Amino acid sequence: MGYRSSPTKFACFVLTSFSLCVPSLAQSVAKVNRNPISPRASLEFSAKAKDYYDRNKLAECISNSDTSISLDPQNSSGYILSGLAYKRLERYEQAIPLLVKHLQLFRNEPHWQDQKWETQTYADLSECYWAVGNTRKAIESLSNGLGLDPKSDVCLSRRAELYCQTKQFKAALADADALILLAPRFYRNFLLRGRIDMNAGDYKTAVGDFSKAIRFQSDMADTYALRARAYEKLGQTDLALADKQRSRQLARQLEDP
Repeated sequence: MGYRSSPTKFACFVLTSFSLCVPSLAQSVAKVNRNPISPRASLEFSAKAKDYYDRNKLAECISNSDTSISLDPQNSSGYILSGLAYKRLERYEQAIPLLVKHLQLFRNEPHWQDQKWETQTYADLSECYWAVGNTRKAIESLSNGLGLDPKSDVCLSRRAELYCQTKQFKAALADADALILLAPRFYRNFLLRGRIDMNAGDYKTAVGDFSKAIRFQSDMADTYALRARAYEKLGQTDLALADKQRSRQLARQLEDP
């Protein structure tokens, strides 16, 4: 890929720069000069990449991830760290193949079905696909995440949003219902279902869902504003006006507590 530099030159640079403070890394790089595949050195570079990523030093993260991959193409951590760094830089087209490769390697690992934390990687990949306009792949990625963990609230809520945006309202409502079953007192789940109801033109049901959201979280201005719109669609202007006033009042309290 375009960002990839010569692994040998990079290894020599790291050896020169860090041999005094990271002797184990220097020893590993010395071995690399004799053997281009070095899993141990690859892991050390990916550990450095993770440290750079956590400190938001993304160029350094990508450089170290790239070297990690060149030292051991089967080390999945190099791909995900580089992919997440590109995602954070909003360079989604470069992030996608790296995240895809990480997930391919991940699925080759024994007992991969038990590693439910990888659902977040599927969610990250979905965001990248959505950013480049590939809705089908964005939904597919979330569905793969849910295949790993059917109770992933992140994947369920995002897939419901995408289904709604693409006017697949029945599927969107099914995901919203699943979220409510998982967390029946969380107001955002009812807010999401109410928004889907609104987009589907079911304003009466939307009012009911927004009312439930208010019951569990009564100080959210946006919820009152949305219910006001639903009341307007139903021709209930007095109720709509009351909700608008309440929404403005809560918004002012937020601006000037």
